[in-house]
Amino acid sequence: MFEEAAQFWGVPVAWTQAIADVESGTHPWSLNIEGKGHKFISKEMALAMARQAKAQGRSFDSGIMQVNNFWLKKYGIPLEAAFDPLANIYLGSWILKQEIGHHGQTWEAIGAYHSPNENKGRRYAEMVKGALAKGRAPKATEPGTLSSFTDRKPKGISKSVVDEKERGQAPLIVSRSNSKLQSSSWQGGRADPFVKRIPKKIF
Repeated sequence: MFEEAAQFWGVPVAWTQAIADVESGTHPWSLNIEGKGHKFISKEMALAMARQAKAQGRSFDSGIMQVNNFWLKKYGIPLEAAFDPLANIYLGSWILKQEIGHHGQTWEAIGAYHSPNENKGRRYAEMVKGALAKGRAPKATEPGTLSSFTDRKPKGISKSVVDEKERGQAPLIVSRSNSKLQSSSWQGGRADPFVKRIPKKIF
């Protein structure tokens, strides 16, 4: 899943794996509510607490790459997608892609994934460096070095099914709204990442 998302967004897979290790220990049902971390034994339990935090208007980070609810709200991404590992990794990889665009191929980009605060970002980047150096992240196919980054633009639409037949619903898809699948109800047809339930008739 890390390799698929990294290839799609053109980011180093070793970076995203190390970030996931620092953020959640690669635990898919992790939740951090305003600085207090939780790890659940099921997606349903994580979702229940995340929904409660959402109802209370609290800030929280969800899933394997700890995607903040700011992104979910901004792009209309369903909360359940944050606890689907593939969807979460796609979203986290996209966020890292934006920071690389802002800061270049630097440790500052990794730090900014965590916080726009320079001091917090620097401390975070050191933690990610440690994860890479100690090999705590899952085995990568690319070396975790700054020189390993290659900018590859995504081609077309990615039809990566995340949760295929959950309770009889259509699958979750991680994609870019830049093809015939876009419509006015999907973020106005903007070329932004999203995770939506696709009508079954499309398949």
